[in-house]
Amino acid sequence: MNIIAQILQLLVISISLFLASVVKCESNDEPYEFVASKLISYNDDPVSRIAYTDLEGWTWVNYAIDIDGKVKDILLIDHSERTRFLDEAIEYIEQFEFTPATLNGHPVESNRFLFLRHMSNTGMDQNKKAGETFAEEYGEALGLIARNDLVEAAQAINDLKDDFSFNLARQAWVSWLSAMLNYRHKNYPEYLRQLTIGFHLADAHLSNNVAAKLYMNLFEMQMYANLYVDANETLESMIESDKVEIGDELIGLLSSRIDEKFASATPYSVELTLREGKWQFYRLLDHAFEIQFSPGTLQGLNLRCEGSNTDYTTRIDSTTEKLKVETDDVVCTLFVKGDEGATATLLITPDLL
Repeated sequence: MNIIAQILQLLVISISLFLASVVKCESNDEPYEFVASKLISYNDDPVSRIAYTDLEGWTWVNYAIDIDGKVKDILLIDHSERTRFLDEAIEYIEQFEFTPATLNGHPVESNRFLFLRHMSNTGMDQNKKAGETFAEEYGEALGLIARNDLVEAAQAINDLKDDFSFNLARQAWVSWLSAMLNYRHKNYPEYLRQLTIGFHLADAHLSNNVAAKLYMNLFEMQMYANLYVDANETLESMIESDKVEIGDELIGLLSSRIDEKFASATPYSVELTLREGKWQFYRLLDHAFEIQFSPGTLQGLNLRCEGSNTDYTTRIDSTTEKLKVETDDVVCTLFVKGDEGATATLLITPDLL
């Protein structure tokens, strides 16, 4: 990588505070030095494990880490079609031990995301192919989408899920198909979800061409949805990925777009579409926001930050329709759980900070 590319990469990394292991800043003349927790004990690879079965899948969670370095309060964000791995994933993650995070030298609570892959004995080869029969049916589904025969395409994709969902490589390709189908249907929340699933599986299982398209589509959708921290993470992954060839000029252009959004004082909103039993989340660098929702639709509300984890669920009842949240922490993630199809809208006003 040439010097210009290195400078541009450093620019992208510098605006992604939530990914840094150490964050330092000054606020009201008070020092702020956050050192992230460090994983010190686990049984297998912390991002994938052998499932000891021919079936494969994945589980996506966020978990809190207390001041003693112990895992607690695991929140389920999403999982593959098969639910058999959920209990196994929780038991596995609960065994992790950490050195606790510190804030100005004092142990504090923190949290981490984990996209855990459950891989079969025969599936540890990251280049495992999807298979000829799958490829034929995939091509047929792709053709139906291209011809805008969306009803038949949806059925073809469901058949692929039923027949081939035991394999992570096939799940990666199906997520790309599902993303394209939901884009045609203008179902943008599900479009974003399927792109995100593909994002976590792309480097191991998708072709260079499709992986590059998926990364770029995900970035644009995240920018459209005001998910600027997530978009920055996607851009970093594009730069680091062996699947994507991204030039210096494009890196500079995309990182400038993110930088402008972080620096803007213009209020904006983010809408989260909820899914039954799952936690939706929004990562933010702001200290205050208001969340609006229909009374009785929310089942959980958590704010997890660098230095604290706060449960706001007790402040919600059948008549509550909005809640203002403030925190002194710099980097936070809001988690929301509620009724299937319900929405929660975040109103963020940066100039209030």
